[in-house]
Amino acid sequence: MTYQRVPIEEPDKCGMGQGPRCCVYLMFDGEGFECGRDTPFAPQIEAQHRAGTMSAKRRPMGPFPGCQSEDGCPTCGAMLGADTMLDDDDATPSPGDIGLCAYCAEVLVFDGDLIRRRAEGDLRAEVLADPRVATARAAIEQMMAGRR
Repeated sequence: MTYQRVPIEEPDKCGMGQGPRCCVYLMFDGEGFECGRDTPFAPQIEAQHRAGTMSAKRRPMGPFPGCQSEDGCPTCGAMLGADTMLDDDDATPSPGDIGLCAYCAEVLVFDGDLIRRRAEGDLRAEVLADPRVATARAAIEQMMAGRR
């Protein structure tokens, strides 16, 4: 089986050792770590992911190294190039603003450098309690179920 090997020099950036935050495509062979997204192994990896038989859960939409971008979702790795505000379509994000990933419905918060981070703790619980967020997350999850 031949394919173009994509080596990964810093597997911790792919979530190695971080359980569900690890990329499902992170592979190791005799030459080291590599990305398995665009390899003949991808269908088997995706089948294991769908079956829930792996601890890794993050499934980037884009290939390595683009999945490492700060414009991506820190949970699923999807590239997020636009943001829409609930109450002002012309507004741009500010530190502390909340958002949802349009691919995995994860609750995200913009940090001081306007990089998306996964919302945690009380903030996450408060956001998830908002019925508008529940409606939006259900719509995203339904849309993504249709793409699988």
